[in-house]
Amino acid sequence: MAAPAHIVAAFLVEALSILNLPEQRRLINIQVMPPSLDQKRRALRHGALALAVLACMQLSAVSSQPMPRMPPEEQPAAWQRAGIEAALADPDFGVRDHALDYCRRKQWVAQIHLPTAQWLLWLGLSDQEMHMLAAQAVGQLGAQVPPEVQRALAHLQNDKAAGRRAQGAATQALGRLGSGMIPEVQLEMVAFLQSDGADILQQLEASKALGDLGAAMAPATLEALLSLMKKPQASYAANALAHLGTHMPPQLRQAMLAALLDAHADSTLRIAAVGAMGRLGPQMPAQAQQFLLSVLRDPTADRSLRYVVPAALARLGAQMPPEVQQALLAVYDETPPVNADEDTRNSHLLFHQQAREALVLAGPEMPPALQQGLLDRFLKAARTPPQALPSSPKHIRDMMERSRLGAELSIMAQAGAHPSPAFLRTVLAEFLSPTLSNAAQESLAWHVLQPLAKRGELPPEVQRALLASMQDEKARLETRRQAAHTLGCLGADASPEAKKALLAILQDQNQKPTLRYHALLAMQALGPHMPPEATPVLVGILQRNTHPPSPPIAKPKPAPATFTGPDPFGPIIQPPANPPPPASTTPAPAPPATDAQPPIDPPSAAVKNPPAASLEADDVNTADEFPIEIAVPALGNLGEKMSPEAQTALLGVIQHGAGPYQTRWDAALSLAQMGDKLPPHTQQRLIAMLDAPELEYEVRLAIYRTLGVSGIHPASDAQVAELLAKTYAGGPDAELRFYLHLWLGRNPAHLQAVRWLGSTQTDPPLGDTPPQEILTLISRLWPHNAGADAGHTALRHAMARRTSLFLTTHLKSHPLDEPLRKALLPLATQLATDPAPDCATALQDVQAALKASEKAR
Repeated sequence: MAAPAHIVAAFLVEALSILNLPEQRRLINIQVMPPSLDQKRRALRHGALALAVLACMQLSAVSSQPMPRMPPEEQPAAWQRAGIEAALADPDFGVRDHALDYCRRKQWVAQIHLPTAQWLLWLGLSDQEMHMLAAQAVGQLGAQVPPEVQRALAHLQNDKAAGRRAQGAATQALGRLGSGMIPEVQLEMVAFLQSDGADILQQLEASKALGDLGAAMAPATLEALLSLMKKPQASYAANALAHLGTHMPPQLRQAMLAALLDAHADSTLRIAAVGAMGRLGPQMPAQAQQFLLSVLRDPTADRSLRYVVPAALARLGAQMPPEVQQALLAVYDETPPVNADEDTRNSHLLFHQQAREALVLAGPEMPPALQQGLLDRFLKAARTPPQALPSSPKHIRDMMERSRLGAELSIMAQAGAHPSPAFLRTVLAEFLSPTLSNAAQESLAWHVLQPLAKRGELPPEVQRALLASMQDEKARLETRRQAAHTLGCLGADASPEAKKALLAILQDQNQKPTLRYHALLAMQALGPHMPPEATPVLVGILQRNTHPPSPPIAKPKPAPATFTGPDPFGPIIQPPANPPPPASTTPAPAPPATDAQPPIDPPSAAVKNPPAASLEADDVNTADEFPIEIAVPALGNLGEKMSPEAQTALLGVIQHGAGPYQTRWDAALSLAQMGDKLPPHTQQRLIAMLDAPELEYEVRLAIYRTLGVSGIHPASDAQVAELLAKTYAGGPDAELRFYLHLWLGRNPAHLQAVRWLGSTQTDPPLGDTPPQEILTLISRLWPHNAGADAGHTALRHAMARRTSLFLTTHLKSHPLDEPLRKALLPLATQLATDPAPDCATALQDVQAALKASEKAR
């Protein structure tokens, strides 16, 4: 029978709180088709289980990374700030939109000081997309959001005409205010909890935001929430109070404890009380701890209450008593009866997931006994033969086996648990055991050894043991492979001996290809700490897989290939431990050459094409040793240390489209890892590629963003005139115009050129800019704009129109001052070189101004 809706809502509130992992906090702005309100309402009608599963689906949806594979930049450089501020002041609304979105993606909003009036303007527009963007961006200010903007966000949260996505973004922004939320807005949030027809996930986010106020919660807010506890919205109010955690006043703690222990109390209050006790952590009263433990041990207890108990007890962390640890492991192991119906099995599956997520909440201080219990379960599963699936392909069976074996160890990895010495001794002994399956060995490496290596917590004795096993040619191939990758994950902590041994494997053509592949993965993980001798090997991989265009040959048109690669904007997917064999080792025919895309001269080969290595039956042969999609980011991870040969090889990948579809995107962003140390000649090669016909938008955007990290420097007037002409090649391009501001931020005159001479449908206001500055700039750029193509021609005509505009609008008095007269003199000669009507009109205006000035003297 379906549970009452208010109980279901209360369960959802606490269930979502349990599942609130770092990557799952964005409950509102989900990019991959979030459930509709109708779906949520149908789930409410079908009871707690369906709604909780819906919550899991919502939280597991993958949203695109803000800027995948871009180098971390904690704050903008001075030239980037200047370019962004110029773009934010651009007369074109689309340019300002792109500038704000760029700051949002780079997490720079708090460092680009925007006036309150600008935020109010954006939040007050009728454009729903702008509402959402502005709300997402202003949320990065956190507690520094001005009171007027907070009120605007509260209004947007309640504005149904703005659309669910904009409303959700406003709620999320309010949730990031923390202690900075003003009392007036706190009460607005309380009122929102009572709003009929509001999105239940928005109300959940609002209740959590109120709870996160902690000691900053105003007395009136606390009183309003307590009054709601007696109404149908009790689940949201109680959840808000429960989130206060250790900031709960004594009387509220007593009330929550009383509700928990009262078997006749409303179910919504008891569920919230469980969460409240859990968020007290080690301060949880002993009476509450014993009661929760009794509920956890009782399979017949109220299901909705029992489901949220594991997370509450797990929050005890290092203070978790042994009996609680044993009980958590016991419920994690619970299985449904053999003859259970589908609903019962689904219920057990959900409870198992809740227990798993609760164990993650134990965090880095997970008790050693709990760690050992998880390891024991992993080892038991590793020694149990997998279920036979003869009809499934081998790679499917391998994937299922990895999933089966990695469940317990992944809990420790997600918790970031600090393993005890005894735990590590057992892990190392099992990893080196010749009887452990490949999948189990891989799980130990992925979920235990490699996370510890990345955190710098892998003990020296373990490192030495892994190095010895990797160098032991009699050891199992899987042991050597996983040891190699793990040593690379040490990064800056890798010893010289480990790096030297990894390099030797990578360079040795007689080693197993899959062992060399894992040495390549290790180099990618080492990044700038990889041995310099590894660079020629990586460059050689790119060279052998990059085929410059060849002259077209008359032959039958091949069938179109079906693209099956991953989305370049999606998350980077780690390749399988054993790469699948290619369909063919014959390179694909190269595309025909074009006049607009001159071929890049191939660099001198740093590594010759090796002879085919001998392979064992279980080994993998790949087209030219390694997948190019691993070598490309490995070179990018060198950062500023990237050699000219590596840059040239990456440019070749971008221009000739080597590797899978997303490899060109990765190659451009690999160059971005050099930051503003990207050499001028490499910048110019990237700019030239923008002229390639039919350049994919993703690759174009990658080049835009790469140049946004380096800027264009030094930028000559000729370069600027060429870039401005590009803006006239088609219709006004707000995105390109924004990036021109960003790229040219080192030179104020060039920023003025983009503002006044780039293609736009809106004329900028003159403001405080002296007219002679713009006229002198036009005169400077005119000689570099002699091209007869459409872009340069349109730019000249735009220069002429701007000249006329200044003379007829802004110059009313005579005689002209000397700086202005000097600016007009060369223009009189330059405008005469183009007979077009706009130029002829501008020439007449210049001549008339000079004549009137002479007469007035």
